[in-house]
Amino acid sequence: MTHPRAVAVGEVTRWPDAWAGRPDMLKRLALARGPGRRVEGHTAGAKAERMAAIAAAGFTSDHEPITAAQVLERARHGISVMLRESSLRPDLVGLLDALKAAPALVSRLMLTCDGSMPAFIEANGFMDHAVRLALDRGVPPIDAYRMATLNAATYYGLDAEGSTPISARSPPADTPTSACCAISPSLGPRWSSPVAASPPIAARCSRACPRCRGSGRSPPRRPG
Repeated sequence: MTHPRAVAVGEVTRWPDAWAGRPDMLKRLALARGPGRRVEGHTAGAKAERMAAIAAAGFTSDHEPITAAQVLERARHGISVMLRESSLRPDLVGLLDALKAAPALVSRLMLTCDGSMPAFIEANGFMDHAVRLALDRGVPPIDAYRMATLNAATYYGLDAEGSTPISARSPPADTPTSACCAISPSLGPRWSSPVAASPPIAARCSRACPRCRGSGRSPPRRPG
């Protein structure tokens, strides 16, 4: 954890030891609780009444909620929640219902694909798939994109990366204009330039995502 690029430890599956206050576990968690450091939790099966002790032990995030109620239980104790859509647990559609009960919670939610299998990614996409699901569920575009990009960067203290000021350390992305998107594994979100079209498609992603596949449209040329 002394390495300058170390931002988190995890995922911590031994949450029962943290809840029970086992000294060896608490000592390990304490090593990761320096400034800007995070502890990624894996609290599958943890009931609501145990979340206060788990949060007090140092867990800062969790990707294991499988219902909207579990999302709220963790968030109420200050734990940032990663909403999962993966080949193992395609739960995102139901998890997004947490926003109906607590719309302001969007600032503490992140989207995750949590180790999806290659066949699932080939068939559906990766983070772009999660963003499309959120949009289809009625999440405002600015919130869907935020959960896939800014919220995670802010959580890890990397929110200066990929921003648009002159001091930014990576190229700015084009502005998103529709539900079609592509996520580059190396540069973060890369949005296609807008093209004239009738709603609901006002732009087309730079690769053939499932939403655009078969539309007959060619990807727009990127400026420069």
